[in-house]
Amino acid sequence: ATAAEKASVVAREQARAELDVREGGRQASAEKAVAASSRAAGLRGRLDGLRARLAEEEARGIARAARRAGGRPLAEGLEVEAGFRVAVEAALGDAIRGYIVGREAIPALDGQRGTVVVGSGAGLAGLSGGAGSAFEGGRAAAEAAQAVVAAAAGYGGGKLSDAIRVDPGGAASRLLSRAVWLPDLSAALEMQPLLAPGWLAVARDGAVVTSAGVVSLGRSESLLDRRAEIDRLAEEVARLENEAGVSSAEAAAAAQAASAARTALDAARDAERTAGATRREAEEIERRAARALEGVAREAAWHAS
Repeated sequence: ATAAEKASVVAREQARAELDVREGGRQASAEKAVAASSRAAGLRGRLDGLRARLAEEEARGIARAARRAGGRPLAEGLEVEAGFRVAVEAALGDAIRGYIVGREAIPALDGQRGTVVVGSGAGLAGLSGGAGSAFEGGRAAAEAAQAVVAAAAGYGGGKLSDAIRVDPGGAASRLLSRAVWLPDLSAALEMQPLLAPGWLAVARDGAVVTSAGVVSLGRSESLLDRRAEIDRLAEEVARLENEAGVSSAEAAAAAQAASAARTALDAARDAERTAGATRREAEEIERRAARALEGVAREAAWHAS
């Protein structure tokens, strides 16, 4: 009975240790689920705010009219290297919030307020001279462009259109075909005398210097950054919601395991109590037998005497 009681004590301690482990796992999973849900809720609020502001852009009259005419936002699907988004938006100016519309559909938008970008058929009209003069003019323009890009490279810059990764339709790349980027405003100002007519020098912080010497400083809120932030937040919210779901499932499984461990601990305690009672009963029987034996021994000794 004593050995059985000791075994039941060991089993009870093992059951208690198992319960502690299960409870720890349940609590950790529950805390992880709560943290992920809480963070997802916060990011979802930011995401909804950004989407609402983007929806305001889409609700403008020019936006609805351009879409009816088959147009689409210039910024839609446009992907730019993160470090050049500010420069690209500054170079594009109002066009970044504009809509790409076919040339033939633009007259129907007369009376609207906003910016549209000619989509198809946007090439420059040929020069008034013959084919020979057009060829000479194109070659001169190409040489001038190469000179500007080479000069920008000498200041640590380059062609701004090279920063575009994805440009559906190519409208943004076309608009940036006469823009170079420079590391800072000082370099852009030094680059200004070297710009061919119609070219722009854009600092990475958003300052724009034209070939005519006009300098635009500062920038408005970045539409490209907003779109990129929406995509990033949407992915992050989806990841956190998935993580919260997984953690909740783990917490539920851990709660079941903890409940089973608690039941096992209760059973081990009952077994320990039963073993203890059995041992005490056996000890009492042993004591009665010892007293009876002592009495019989004394009586035997009296008879022998």
